[in-house]
Amino acid sequence: VLHLAVETRNLETLKALTAAGASLTAKNADGLTPLQVAEKLKPEDPENRSPFGPQEFMPVATPEQIVGLLRDAAAVPAVAHEVAGR
Repeated sequence: VLHLAVETRNLETLKALTAAGASLTAKNADGLTPLQVAEKLKPEDPENRSPFGPQEFMPVATPEQIVGLLRDAAAVPAVAHEVAGR
Protein backbone atom coordinates (compact mmCIF):
# COMPACT_ATOMS: atom_id res chain seq x y z
CA VAL A 1 0.00 0.00 0.00
CA LEU A 2 2.89 2.35 0.76
CA HIS A 3 4.25 1.83 -2.77
CA LEU A 4 0.86 2.77 -4.24
CA ALA A 5 0.74 5.93 -2.15
CA VAL A 6 4.20 6.84 -3.47
CA GLU A 7 3.28 6.11 -7.08
CA THR A 8 0.09 8.19 -6.84
CA ARG A 9 1.96 10.91 -4.92
CA ASN A 10 -0.61 10.91 -2.12
CA LEU A 11 1.20 12.72 0.68
CA GLU A 12 -1.65 12.52 3.20
CA THR A 13 -1.87 8.74 2.81
CA LEU A 14 1.93 8.47 3.07
CA LYS A 15 1.86 10.45 6.32
CA ALA A 16 -0.88 8.23 7.75
CA LEU A 17 0.83 4.99 6.70
CA THR A 18 4.26 5.96 8.01
CA ALA A 19 2.76 7.20 11.29
CA ALA A 20 0.99 3.85 11.63
CA GLY A 21 4.29 2.00 11.19
CA ALA A 22 4.05 0.79 7.58
CA SER A 23 7.20 -1.05 6.52
CA LEU A 24 9.67 1.24 4.80
CA THR A 25 11.79 -1.74 3.78
CA ALA A 26 9.05 -3.71 2.01
CA LYS A 27 9.86 -4.34 -1.64
CA ASN A 28 7.50 -4.26 -4.59
CA ALA A 29 7.46 -6.73 -7.50
CA ASP A 30 10.47 -4.91 -8.98
CA GLY A 31 12.43 -5.32 -5.75
CA LEU A 32 12.23 -1.62 -4.84
CA THR A 33 11.47 -0.05 -1.47
CA PRO A 34 9.04 2.89 -1.29
CA LEU A 35 12.00 5.28 -1.02
CA GLN A 36 13.63 3.81 -4.13
CA VAL A 37 10.34 4.22 -6.03
CA ALA A 38 10.08 7.83 -4.82
CA GLU A 39 13.64 8.60 -5.90
CA LYS A 40 12.74 7.51 -9.45
CA LEU A 41 9.71 9.83 -9.72
CA LYS A 42 10.03 12.68 -12.17
CA PRO A 43 8.45 16.06 -11.39
CA GLU A 44 6.34 16.14 -14.55
CA ASP A 45 5.82 12.41 -15.07
CA PRO A 46 2.13 12.08 -16.03
CA GLU A 47 2.13 8.34 -15.25
CA ASN A 48 2.72 9.15 -11.61
CA ARG A 49 -0.10 11.64 -11.21
CA SER A 50 -3.08 10.84 -9.07
CA PRO A 51 -5.65 8.68 -10.89
CA PHE A 52 -8.33 9.72 -8.40
CA GLY A 53 -9.34 13.02 -9.87
CA PRO A 54 -8.25 16.58 -10.58
CA GLN A 55 -5.39 17.99 -8.55
CA GLU A 56 -7.63 20.57 -6.88
CA PHE A 57 -9.49 17.68 -5.22
CA MET A 58 -6.54 15.35 -4.72
CA PRO A 59 -3.31 17.34 -4.33
CA VAL A 60 -0.28 15.61 -5.81
CA ALA A 61 2.99 15.78 -3.87
CA THR A 62 6.32 16.50 -5.48
CA PRO A 63 9.01 13.81 -5.57
CA GLU A 64 11.06 15.92 -3.14
CA GLN A 65 8.21 16.01 -0.61
CA ILE A 66 7.75 12.25 -0.82
CA VAL A 67 11.47 11.45 -0.52
CA GLY A 68 11.76 13.85 2.43
CA LEU A 69 8.81 12.29 4.23
CA LEU A 70 10.13 8.75 3.74
CA ARG A 71 13.65 9.69 4.86
CA ASP A 72 12.27 11.43 7.94
CA ALA A 73 10.08 8.41 8.73
CA ALA A 74 13.09 6.09 8.42
CA ALA A 75 15.09 8.24 10.88
CA VAL A 76 12.38 8.35 13.57
CA PRO A 77 12.71 4.74 14.80
CA ALA A 78 16.47 5.12 15.13
CA VAL A 79 16.07 8.29 17.21
CA ALA A 80 13.36 6.72 19.38
CA HIS A 81 15.59 3.68 19.98
CA GLU A 82 18.53 5.89 20.99
CA VAL A 83 16.38 7.88 23.44
CA ALA A 84 14.93 4.69 24.98
CA GLY A 85 18.40 3.24 25.44
CA ARG A 86 19.65 6.14 27.57
